[in-house]
Amino acid sequence: MTWLHLSIGLGALLAATVPGFADDQIVRYGDRAQISADRMPLSFTIAGWSKPDFRQVFRESGTIGSEPTPTITRYEAAFAHGGYFGALLFVDTTRDVQWKAPTPSATLKQWAYFRDRPVVTGQTGQVINGKMTIDYLLAQVSGAETASCALFSGAAEHAQLRGFLCAPQTTPLDGAPAFIGALGHPGLLAPVSATLPPVNAARPRRRRRRRRASC
Repeated sequence: MTWLHLSIGLGALLAATVPGFADDQIVRYGDRAQISADRMPLSFTIAGWSKPDFRQVFRESGTIGSEPTPTITRYEAAFAHGGYFGALLFVDTTRDVQWKAPTPSATLKQWAYFRDRPVVTGQTGQVINGKMTIDYLLAQVSGAETASCALFSGAAEHAQLRGFLCAPQTTPLDGAPAFIGALGHPGLLAPVSATLPPVNAARPRRRRRRRRASC
């Protein structure tokens, strides 16, 4: 897995319309700028994960319709700790609007990491973290590398969250609910400290050597 997989396509993760009004209105974003990791409004409370929480963080400000002042902020971040890796998208607005989060399965096409790779979906579940109810979907990804993943999404008040967590293993990602519950945001998410299971790294298959027939 390379950081390129996580970076490409992050800017296209949010639809360019805002539901909740009489008519959906177009969101226009300004320049996408990389910012320091400590300016990401989300955080992790996971034992053994060293700081900084994120490796790459980007921010965009957006306006709705013809308004002159930006009222929407979108953050995108990639992370990797202890064999786990993934990405997060967080959107917040000062407008009087309620986001409708997509289902986790609907976000599969929005993350570059899952594109053009065989994906088998599995168990679904739900985690309540602070004010937000977050749905998740377990999935196994194959191809050049095998990974077990969890895709998740949720919305509350004026904010929405989506992301994914993966590990290079063939067994299901049992730590997904604990990871989602360990996400923090002041006034929105109330993290519970978590310890994730060690990554059971997938071993590449050994090629069998053909025995030469004896004469």
